[in-house]
Amino acid sequence: MSRFKLLVLLFFLCLPAASPADQSNTTVKICGSGDNQELLRQLAVAYEGRHPGINIVVPDSIGSSGGVKVTAFGQCDIGRLARPLRDKEKRYGLSHMVFAHSPVVFMVSANLKSITNITAQQVVSIFSGKMRSWQDMGGPVAKIYIANREKGDSSRAVIEKYLIDFALIEKPEGKTIYSTPATIDTVARHNNIIAYGPLASAINRQGVHIVNFEGVMPGVETISSGQYPLYSEFGLVWRSNISTQALAFINFLESGEAKEIMVSHGATPVTPENI
Repeated sequence: MSRFKLLVLLFFLCLPAASPADQSNTTVKICGSGDNQELLRQLAVAYEGRHPGINIVVPDSIGSSGGVKVTAFGQCDIGRLARPLRDKEKRYGLSHMVFAHSPVVFMVSANLKSITNITAQQVVSIFSGKMRSWQDMGGPVAKIYIANREKGDSSRAVIEKYLIDFALIEKPEGKTIYSTPATIDTVARHNNIIAYGPLASAINRQGVHIVNFEGVMPGVETISSGQYPLYSEFGLVWRSNISTQALAFINFLESGEAKEIMVSHGATPVTPENI
């Protein structure tokens, strides 16, 4: 071996080994609904812990419709939904899968822990403005404040489908809030509030008290058995030219670790069929 070749070899042998942190990071962006925002952020943390160099970004909510559109136009790697894919959205030719079912729950402020159950009739009475005091529910002598969602919201659509009288309320009482995270924050930060939304977003939030519906506790077992009737489906959409890194994260949702995280958030894992 010539002296020049030996010096070159020694030079490369003395270079430090590349660590995962030295490698260029790959970012996978998942945009859309606020209903599964927190759950997917927790799944992202778990995935990143096993895959150094992969950065899974779950931005704040732009809604299910927004998630479909930005994915279709290549502005996001994966879109997140809290409802079925609509017929008019199928024209984009996106792949779609459902990965979990999450109960839609009624929640109240932490100062209302004496309220443990709500009936369908009480829901209609409250949101129509016929019932105005928590005393009528066995709670304190206090006004009922309502955090409602806009028409077309995933959780509201689930309730309207099951409770026809709720859907027939022409002008629901309360303040309309336009995202799930903002709804959860409203309940957590103020007293005497009632709202509804996905269990996956509310289950671990301090200051939020989840109540039973018609005497049934929302959860994985009651969804699986059909006892709890209100639930939305969490889904993902992606383009045909999806990156291998993004597809690997989608496949991760089928793992035992991912399913444990879903269950810890009150969501029932659904075996993906379209990966």
